[in-house]
Amino acid sequence: MFSDEKYTYALRKIQSVEPAIYFPIPNGRYVVTAGMRPLTTDYGNGPADGLAFQLDREFPETFRQKLQARRERLEKYYGEHKLDPQVREIAVAWIVERLAQEHPEYFQLERDGERLALKCALTKEELDFEYGELIESEGGEPEPLYASALDALACQVQEDIAIVQSTGGQDHVAALHCCNPSHWAAESKIGKSFADVHVPVANFQQLSANATHLIQTMLKKGPFVRFTWGLSTNERLNHHPEPAPDVSPEEWFGPPYTQITSASQLFMRIERQFVQGFPEHGAFIFLVRTYYRNAVELSNAERADLRSAVETMHPDSLKYKGLAEGQAQILAALA
Repeated sequence: MFSDEKYTYALRKIQSVEPAIYFPIPNGRYVVTAGMRPLTTDYGNGPADGLAFQLDREFPETFRQKLQARRERLEKYYGEHKLDPQVREIAVAWIVERLAQEHPEYFQLERDGERLALKCALTKEELDFEYGELIESEGGEPEPLYASALDALACQVQEDIAIVQSTGGQDHVAALHCCNPSHWAAESKIGKSFADVHVPVANFQQLSANATHLIQTMLKKGPFVRFTWGLSTNERLNHHPEPAPDVSPEEWFGPPYTQITSASQLFMRIERQFVQGFPEHGAFIFLVRTYYRNAVELSNAERADLRSAVETMHPDSLKYKGLAEGQAQILAALA
């Protein structure tokens, strides 16, 4: 177990780490593409661009919000469906090994045969795993108690985690831990195919037609990163379509776009999505890290590209992203 001194040091150290900065709007246009790039792609954030798990000063708040979501109702944010035990085992081993490799100052991994013990400095927890199962958890006070290895590990990082299995030409979401959804519900995605999961996405038809090829690419090549973006009027990470019972819809989602009068009231919600395939097991792990950028802090060129993307966005995409009614106000604020 980490001592109080190491815990305090880790929290102090993480406060000095600035979040990575991304602006995924190529040529001022909103496009729906696979957009997968090698993990080695340089986006100007130094070593952080090459990491699967990005940790920074926003970790304490992300951790707090994940625990808050779990307390509300765990099944609302986490579920599994026909997750192969071997896939579970390889995914858990990959996560703990990757964390210890990428962030040795925050994670220490000890092995004893098939048993893996991960010490997590930022949460002061020690998690013991065996064959992909959570055997013991010490140091933390999650409520409810961690339901599985994936549940415990998802609370140690700033990313949401999904596992997709593909066998016999059929694929499905086998596990999903998503406490930071963007207007969709994890419960509605568990067990569905990649194509079905993305049916609501406007103008997704071309990608859907190539879903089989895309799945095979994610399984057998990579690792990859890709980005998606949207807009918001607050910086809440959890935008589940069903607000928590004790939170008003306006506090949960932010005020409507029709009330926007300045760029300072508008935020880009940017998702960095990481994909790692396990071809020998017919599965891949999918990580999603959410960032916010206040529009007033964008450069002039970035703000112009964002405005152009909103102005030229297809009507179906505007509706899908909830921007149709407030498009005029958004454009005026960004002018």
